[in-house]
Amino acid sequence: MSGNTRCGLVLTVLIFVIGVTIPAALLTGTETFSLPELFQAVFFPDGENMTHIIIRELRMPRVIMAVLTGSALGVAGAILQSVLRNVLVSPDLLGISAGGGCAGLMVMLYLPQFAMFCGAAVFIGALLVALLIYLAAWKRQIEPVRMLLSGVAVSALFGTAATAMLMLTPERYSGVYNFLIGGFNGKSWHDLKFFIPGFAVAFLSAGLLARKLDILLLGDNAAASLGLPVERTRFFALATAALAAASAAGVAGLLGFAGLLAPHIVRFAGKSGSHRFLLTGSAFAGAELVLIGDWLGRTAVREPAELPAGIFLAGCGAAFFLLLLLMHKREAI
Repeated sequence: MSGNTRCGLVLTVLIFVIGVTIPAALLTGTETFSLPELFQAVFFPDGENMTHIIIRELRMPRVIMAVLTGSALGVAGAILQSVLRNVLVSPDLLGISAGGGCAGLMVMLYLPQFAMFCGAAVFIGALLVALLIYLAAWKRQIEPVRMLLSGVAVSALFGTAATAMLMLTPERYSGVYNFLIGGFNGKSWHDLKFFIPGFAVAFLSAGLLARKLDILLLGDNAAASLGLPVERTRFFALATAALAAASAAGVAGLLGFAGLLAPHIVRFAGKSGSHRFLLTGSAFAGAELVLIGDWLGRTAVREPAELPAGIFLAGCGAAFFLLLLLMHKREAI
């Protein structure tokens, strides 16, 4: 099977799985509906019909947010892993998510009267921390190792700050644990509107980056000899990843592992060096991971409360690292 055929098959399978999971997530839950009822609710809504209200006002926003969030994290992870030349890099490891989380906690714990702006605070905090990491790593140019070390240091710093805030206000922890784990419980259309432009710009920028990232993989000297502005491209790529991760954090909180796992799923399946394929596949794989996580958390456990999507992703992340360990042991033997 040729490389292009294999890549096309991988994308087809990912699209098919998403196409099956989205209706399943809309139909099942505390109340289960039929396909005709879903069709009626989507295309011929009745504002007084409880079935239509549940599907359109409760489940549709969650499904759309899960798809957008997972896609954004998958794209951010793929870009960061390529630019930093490390397949174990993700937005949460670099501290982007930790910075947004710290900003969100400050609002929820100390400024509860502005709780409606928590998502915006997370978004802005994540972007500012991404800029801080970039400036900390800058020394005439960006080197992947220095960028990674800066991200780990900043992640530890803001993680410690978040822990200190929680320790100082233990009585308010119950109100923020969903945010810390990451999920979509209680989310509505209102929670999504602010972040649509961020998602749109991030996805468009990622599409424009694909060819440049292919060239960047050849090495800085080779890329420069081909006329690619290396540092400008690297900055644009990191800014795109930061925008995608910040938008996702603003919607879903500190949702981990999706940005790490999605590119690996695509690499294992596709074996292609094309970033057009990698970014597209990572968007679909990330969307599927988060969507399934939210769906399972909402349907598998209903009492006394649903499980956040972040728990499912944490379990997948642990399984992934165990798989990597086993693969390396086999190679050593």
